[in-house]
Amino acid sequence: MPLAEARTLVPSARFFADDSTADDKELRRLAWTCQQFTPRAGLEEAVRPESLFLDVTGCEAHFKSIPQLCEQIAATYRRRGYRVRIAAAATWGAAWAAAHTMKGQEFFVLEQPQLHETLSPLPIWGLRLPPETLLLLAECGLRTIGQLLHLPRSSLPSRFGAELLRRVDQALGVTEELLKPEWPPQPIRAKRHYEFPLQSAAAFSVALQRLFIAVLADLKQRQQQTQRLQIIWKTEEGGRDEFEIRLLRPTSRSDRFEDLLSLQLEQRRFPGGVTFLQVEATPCRAAAERPHMLFEQEDRGEAGFLHLIERLSSRLGAAAVVRMRLLPEAQPERAAIAEPWLTSAQNRQEETWEQAYPEQRPRHRPLRLLSVPVSILVIADEATGLPQRFSWKHREHVVARCEGPEWIETGWWRAPMIRREYCRVETTTGGRFWLFREGACVQWFLQGVFE
Repeated sequence: MPLAEARTLVPSARFFADDSTADDKELRRLAWTCQQFTPRAGLEEAVRPESLFLDVTGCEAHFKSIPQLCEQIAATYRRRGYRVRIAAAATWGAAWAAAHTMKGQEFFVLEQPQLHETLSPLPIWGLRLPPETLLLLAECGLRTIGQLLHLPRSSLPSRFGAELLRRVDQALGVTEELLKPEWPPQPIRAKRHYEFPLQSAAAFSVALQRLFIAVLADLKQRQQQTQRLQIIWKTEEGGRDEFEIRLLRPTSRSDRFEDLLSLQLEQRRFPGGVTFLQVEATPCRAAAERPHMLFEQEDRGEAGFLHLIERLSSRLGAAAVVRMRLLPEAQPERAAIAEPWLTSAQNRQEETWEQAYPEQRPRHRPLRLLSVPVSILVIADEATGLPQRFSWKHREHVVARCEGPEWIETGWWRAPMIRREYCRVETTTGGRFWLFREGACVQWFLQGVFE
């Protein structure tokens, strides 16, 4: 139904945009948390999975009984803020049907000898059938699984398709249904314990490079890449320290990391007596296939710039090399924020000016704003109130063209409230300026200069 109709029917409801990719990722993370109950947990077989399958064969001995295992699983997800429905059965199909159609309890346990009797009164959509098959069954007056099971088996495929028999056999245990477990991502690391502590900076550097080579070789073998390497060491006195090497683009090339490693070691004091070293790549992702371009000059220039940012961040610190990010803020002084390149550029979608200001365009704002608006003397037109000439830096500027006014106003909840009238003016000498005045005040201010 339309969103407006849904809001009218359920005024207290909260509505969010549908994001199937994020749902799938979160469901996989939830499957990883089930490793505490069983080593085999995965997602259901569906275009958009919404349920988890747990193979608890042999696991009930560790939890005394299946009902107690179900109770612990439900309690775990309640603590995470989820409401769950659980069914334990001998087949995935029977468990899915019971969890989705049976009411009145939080979890159900179906006995193997009684599967036929238990499933018979359940609605037929509990067999995980396609919508077109359910429509055909409804047209024939079939509402429950029991009604379907009373029909001659040989006539079902020709009337409703082969998928129907497959789902029926999976629910009753006639056909085996395989489970693809979801394994949590394993970090790629290399570590070394030293019986004789490393006493020199040269030995420490050589040992680190060997671990680097081992980690990056493992990355290449798994066809993965990373943007961050974490280095951890311990000393014989019990001290522990760590630092990270970050990149702007994922890679598995050793030269990229070794160059930044040398810059990090130059500014760090060797701790002495190192007995343990570890290098870990996290997070890791599948290596992306890069298309071959006819002209590579532009890409090499961008790669060189990003490599410069990485080197400067390693030498000066991540907080010393920043970039500006636009914010959805009307007040110009608060419309951008400085963020470290390495920490802000990773895993963040770039925000365009149009996203921050849907109703505006880049030409409406100067690239550079004054840190503090400067008070200027303006002679305005008596009829329109727009500037005709103004003085700035001991020079008088005559306005040839003026665009505006444009009003910018902040919410009443912000103190002090901002109400400004902006104008873009072009002088007879070709200069373009951004001026404003507060409300109906006579005093004008210079906010920025167009380049």
